[in-house]
Amino acid sequence: MFTASLIIYLCRYGVSGFPTLKFFPKGNKAGEDYDGGRDLDDFVKFINEKCGTSRDPKGHLNQEAGLVPSLNPLVKEFLNAADDKRKEVLSKIEEDVAKLSGSAAKHGKIYVTAAKKIIDKGSDYTKKETERLHRMLEKSISPSKADEFIVKKNILSIFSS
Repeated sequence: MFTASLIIYLCRYGVSGFPTLKFFPKGNKAGEDYDGGRDLDDFVKFINEKCGTSRDPKGHLNQEAGLVPSLNPLVKEFLNAADDKRKEVLSKIEEDVAKLSGSAAKHGKIYVTAAKKIIDKGSDYTKKETERLHRMLEKSISPSKADEFIVKKNILSIFSS
């Protein structure tokens, strides 16, 4: 039996069938209708697009997590630069990262760190660090630490291309 408050809620948000799904982004009290497919992959894709996340259907970060596509051309330039020119390209990366905001800015800092480490430790740095992170991920670690390591691995993969 429906209660009066449930009926008011259903009418208020235009729920006329079940399951009706609505997405309520911050600041939007009316919500947005979800009209996509009804399988898990469709839901996850929708949520990732709306929330700016990069999760797979099991809730783990996917291969796109942490990547900042606008930095990729600079990474390519960095990798193709002679050793004596890499610091110039690093400066360009730092300038672009300074213009970023939110999670892109946070992830951009990892790009800067990776470039600096490559300059200091050589091109093998990305391979060794990726292997180290992979070993750490095989251990029992907290989900937040696993997310951090996956983001770093994803970014390092851009520097390994």
